[in-house]
This record gives sequence, structure tokens and C-alpha cells, in this order.
Amino acid sequence: MAQTISLPAQFEFTSERLKWVLARLSLNRWRRRRNERHGDPWYIEASVLSPTEFEGEIYGIGPANVPVRVERQLPSPGARFPAKFRRIAIEALLYVPPNEEPRTMTIDPWKARDEFLSLERSTTDLIAFLNKYGAWRSEWSSVMLPGTGGRRPRIAIPAVFWNEQGRIREALKKGAEGWAWGRTLVFRPRLTFPHYVHEDQGCFDAIKTATTIDFLRGVRFKICARPDCAKPFAADRTNKIYCEQYCGHLVSVREKRRRAASGKHNPKHGV
Repeated sequence: MAQTISLPAQFEFTSERLKWVLARLSLNRWRRRRNERHGDPWYIEASVLSPTEFEGEIYGIGPANVPVRVERQLPSPGARFPAKFRRIAIEALLYVPPNEEPRTMTIDPWKARDEFLSLERSTTDLIAFLNKYGAWRSEWSSVMLPGTGGRRPRIAIPAVFWNEQGRIREALKKGAEGWAWGRTLVFRPRLTFPHYVHEDQGCFDAIKTATTIDFLRGVRFKICARPDCAKPFAADRTNKIYCEQYCGHLVSVREKRRRAASGKHNPKHGV
């Protein structure tokens, strides 16, 4: 006979502190991967133009990760990049561990999810968010190059974050029925109470766990009724239609202005 049993467990959400900065990259040439079994066999060699402290660092960029306007201008894989094309710069994010301690911090993934979904596609706002919450994924740890006398930053492309923002939005819209339940919660046993603990070390991983917990609790999400917001939010009340008070206030103000504007041109008002 199946039984539902409630057992206490602890969840710990931490993230590595990282320093995120905006970088501009020059696209230099096509390079071919040594191992072509995974993904596109071609990638783009790019070098850092700014900030100056990392100028000249070389990275590999997938062609799908460059802006659409640039992707449309790319020469065929293997062809030489025209000199004028190499002067086109694209935005990227670089991250390294900061000098100060401590190196890790505790985060609130529910708050992080709400702030992440509220981000408009602004690289400046994205950097501010990442500097607040640290490592995006647990495997995105910083790399220290031996013998260089410094820290080599790792690279991330803004499009990756915006794509994941879209996937989180869609997951909340679809609800528990559309959630990827194959991602199990892994618990580590310990001697102290509660005797099982789940640990996430990265903002995105913690957000996914928080979403799993919400669906396990039966939380349902609605879409904000403000058309230019449309952010998913936890519907803790049946009559709640806006994600926050600001959206409801803004819709009310807009409606009053619309009525006032239409009244000015109404013949009944002597116009």
C-alpha cells in the first residue's frame, strides 16, 4: 500500500562570490574543433578588447552565441574573416573570484528567481544581478592558470542567460505537469537533525530546486495581467492578477490617462 510520509530535510543554497565585468570581444577567425562529436565542428576565435586588464585574452565562441545581426554577416565556416569584420565588437561577460573573503555566500533562490525574471534584456542589469548572486551554475567555477601570475577570467555570453530566463518563464507558465521531474533532488545523510540535506552551489541550480519545491507544495503560478510585464508569479490569492502592487498601480494610472484622453475628444464634452 502506497503511503505519503512527510520527512524533515534541510536545503542549503550557496554560491561562489564572483566578480562579473562587461567585456568587448573582437571576432578574429574560424577555428575547427579537434573533437567534432559534440556540437558544431566550427567555433570563432575571439580576443578581448576591453577591459584593459584582460586585453588580448583568447576565447572560443559558438556561432549561435553571437548577436543575430553579427551572425548574419559571418563568412562561411573556414573562410577568412574580412579585415573590416574583425573590427566589429560584441558584448560578453567575464568573471573571476574577488580578492575579498569570504568566497561563498548564502542566497535566497526564490528572491533570485523573482529578480532574474524581472530583468529586462539589459547587460548592465544582468551584471548587477550576477555580482549580487555570484556563480550562475555550480560548474562555472573560476579558473586559475598556474605560472601566469594572475587570474584568467572565464567567459559567458549574455544570450545564454536570456535563453534560460525564457525557459524558466515557460516552465512556470506550464506548471507542475510540464516540469522536468526527471531532475531528482539528491539528499546527503548526516548525523545531526534533520538527517538529510540537499545542497546547491550556484544560483541557477538553486532556482531550479526552489521551483521543484514550489511544485511539490502545490504552488500554482499566474501570468501578470500587465501586458508589458507578463511575468509568472506565485498565486497565493485567487483574485490576485498582478505580480506586484506596482504593476496594478501602473495599469490603473494608464487606464485613467486613457479615459482622460478619450474624454477630451468626446463631442459630449463640448469639443
